Amino acid sequence: MDFREAGEHDLPAIRRLLSVANHTPWDLARVAREKCFVPGPRGRPITVVAEEAGELVGLATSTSRALRVLAVRPDRRREGIGSHLFERSLRNGPGPFAIYGEAGNYFLPGVPESDHATISFFRSFGLREEPEPAINLLVPLKGNSRIPARPDKVERGSPPDCDRIIDFATRHFGSAWAWEVSRALENTPPTLFIVRNDDGDVAGFSAHEANNRGLGFFGPMGVDPGQRGKGSGRALLLASLSDLRTLGYAEAVISWAANAGFYEGVAGAARPFPMIRFSAAR
Repeated sequence: MDFREAGEHDLPAIRRLLSVANHTPWDLARVAREKCFVPGPRGRPITVVAEEAGELVGLATSTSRALRVLAVRPDRRREGIGSHLFERSLRNGPGPFAIYGEAGNYFLPGVPESDHATISFFRSFGLREEPEPAINLLVPLKGNSRIPARPDKVERGSPPDCDRIIDFATRHFGSAWAWEVSRALENTPPTLFIVRNDDGDVAGFSAHEANNRGLGFFGPMGVDPGQRGKGSGRALLLASLSDLRTLGYAEAVISWAANAGFYEGVAGAARPFPMIRFSAAR
């Protein structure tokens, strides 16, 4: 068994591995390049693969602060491959280490509660378990009468406003959200909407297709605290959901939802998908 750092030339083999080693409802293979090789707010990821006889049987992608992906081919589990890859990832920098929940560029913010084998695997390392689970919500888009075809009060982000939008996101919500905002603004057209205050300044935003591009993920969304209670969050959410529907998605994923009741009430979000969050001290 050889363990080596992977490069983008390994993507076809990585996608083959992830197509059989993923036990979530979302297509990890489709976003393999984004997860394994695209930098996040904390820098460049490192992807280490386990290879035998020219075939990939496992991989781990991590940054200095988080494990993004850990996958082992089902027929090669319980051989210590996953443990070796995980322990190697733990050495990738000092400080606390989040499991899957890397702010800005994560596939899932935790381990699905239904994935008992993976939960047992991480528990065997004595990792810290967060008291509150992370929640993914699903919003049906087709035939959803709560989502208007042409939401009002909002405008699509445009190149002249990019710096102001990113600055607003950084000041109010931090560098990780600002990084995701910049990703949404890179799309053509930008997959981001804004609202303005009475002075014409940016007062809120909603992004989609920023993280996990191609899977219909919504977020992040943020409104200036001084502008809340005026319907801006509702308008922004509906604008992004309407745009996702226009892009052809049958449902949207609201990942790491902080206020499930808001999304349920405004857009009919349902089928919560809870995940356990782990972290490690190093």
